[in-house]
Amino acid sequence: MSIYGATVINTSVLPVSEYTRITVETDQSIAHSVVVLKNPDRVVLDLKSTPINQPLKALANKVLPNDFYIKKIRVANFKQGVTRIVVDLKAEAKPKLTVYKPVGGYQYRLALDIYPQEKAKSSAESIVDQEVDTVEADTGNLSSNGAGIVLEPNPVFEPEVGVPGDIE
Repeated sequence: MSIYGATVINTSVLPVSEYTRITVETDQSIAHSVVVLKNPDRVVLDLKSTPINQPLKALANKVLPNDFYIKKIRVANFKQGVTRIVVDLKAEAKPKLTVYKPVGGYQYRLALDIYPQEKAKSSAESIVDQEVDTVEADTGNLSSNGAGIVLEPNPVFEPEVGVPGDIE
């Protein structure tokens, strides 16, 4: 643990077709804030009492040139005690921040998901519509004890922890 607050252990940028996830893993919970800015489009993540170190500096180099949503990431000291991560976007976006507590081999994590603004609405609506159709189709298939299937429209997934020796 750092005497100045949380220490960043690892960072990652994971682009998938629906969104891009930026993860900041720290040795302790940190105070943070997220702001969306326009002209140009960007998302700002401020981390309190978290000094810049090598894993944070490396974050800028983890953005792939063909990422669907992110142009680049910048990391700098914003003001005394605040590290700022600026995510320059290719288009207007809707961020979603999820905080994870330690589990398995992971420490505290901030996961910032960047969804495109127009696609975020249409994708969420189509997923909910599909789930509702599935639930309506399956309502006659209740088990003998009356249990049914409940689907969450926005589930949160924790990473699976592998067993030593597993090959991915």
